[in-house]
Amino acid sequence: MTSRHPQQRPISLRLRLLFSASVAAVAVAALGTPAAHAQSPTDTAGACAKLATLSDFPLGATQITLAKFNARGSASANGVALPDHCQVQGIINKRVGVDGYPYGSSFEVRLPAPADWNGRFMFQGGGGTEGAVPPAIGIAGTLSPTLAHGWAVASQDGGHENKDLPHPSQFFLDPQAAVDHAYRSIDVTTQTAKHLINAFYSRKPNRSYFVGCSTGGRQGMVMSQRFPDYYDGIVAGAPVYDGQAVGLSGLWADKAIQAITPAPIQKLPNGNPILYPAFPEADQKLFTSALLAACDGLDGRVDGVIDNLRACQAKFDPATFAFPDTGQSLQCTGAKTSACLSPAQINAVKMIHQGPRNSIGGRIKAPAGAAVRDFADKARLGGERPRALAHRIVGDPSGSAGRCLFDAPAAASFSQGGNFQKFVCARIQKDCNGAGAPICLGW
Repeated sequence: MTSRHPQQRPISLRLRLLFSASVAAVAVAALGTPAAHAQSPTDTAGACAKLATLSDFPLGATQITLAKFNARGSASANGVALPDHCQVQGIINKRVGVDGYPYGSSFEVRLPAPADWNGRFMFQGGGGTEGAVPPAIGIAGTLSPTLAHGWAVASQDGGHENKDLPHPSQFFLDPQAAVDHAYRSIDVTTQTAKHLINAFYSRKPNRSYFVGCSTGGRQGMVMSQRFPDYYDGIVAGAPVYDGQAVGLSGLWADKAIQAITPAPIQKLPNGNPILYPAFPEADQKLFTSALLAACDGLDGRVDGVIDNLRACQAKFDPATFAFPDTGQSLQCTGAKTSACLSPAQINAVKMIHQGPRNSIGGRIKAPAGAAVRDFADKARLGGERPRALAHRIVGDPSGSAGRCLFDAPAAASFSQGGNFQKFVCARIQKDCNGAGAPICLGW
């Protein structure tokens, strides 16, 4: 199988893209029956070992670094024992970049024993800026790990390993590494995984699915556009775009928070600074409550979700905001207390929100040319690097019942995952109710 440019063919009508944060509805329906022929663990181990010497890969520059048989129960994931399976690792296009650092698309493919394989293949999407190969066990909502349900699973590292780089964003400085992270690594890994499947089972998968969220969601979108015939179904949850701009925003935010972190700044074993003391969770929650009080109702509904971002940006100034029920100012007028944020914290929030700027106040562009916008939708609670401003505060919206691309039992099961999942489920039902469209985007 070879790579295809998006202009070479129209998007296949067979490809149905299911954009949500859960694969359960798709995956449960797609479960097949294991292969009919039986094979002993010894036979499976032997077949696995042979993959180490496989040579006729779709991409010539492919090296297998591990072909290991794992016996049933020798490992587990999410508390579920994994079955007999062959674990294959390798690297494609191993090279040294223009910046002098090593690169290549490292991958892992896990193949259930032939007697357990259901004929399905799942590509497990990546996260963040990647930089490590996650165990290919099949992260897919309530069906996780899909490997335990008979799926062959593949994963990859985005074309670079963080352990080999001085900084996780270093790869952006190598043109090929940037392309690998954008789409090439998932392309070549897909081709290689399907080749391994065919070699191990002596047949191709009956159905193939791509499942990912965040960066994995972006990868799913890329698959639909550049390689529409690779997968029969795609679950692309919360796709993240403009990766370089997001990365630059992250560095800008870290700088703003680090500037107000009490000295001496502690560090993690890997050397990263611990910035949490600058904006502990209690202060983040205080800011969130102020943001909700100012903006929740601007979209016409008080439901814990801020959907009118423009109106919120025009109205909400954390330096002057006062809680309407108590009159308490968000910014402390005296010493810092639990009821207010220090001027330094407020200034850091405003710096993060305005986005990266140069010394004369101009917007900074990412290496690929995208202007870095504000940081409004990059917030999170807790962790070492707090993001203080968010326009999507997830509560527990009721939503409206409806019919979309999954049935009611699947939607109900999905909703048990937490408030964010409830919101996504409700929004997808609302947006797609009665539309019958094959493409739906949930957030």
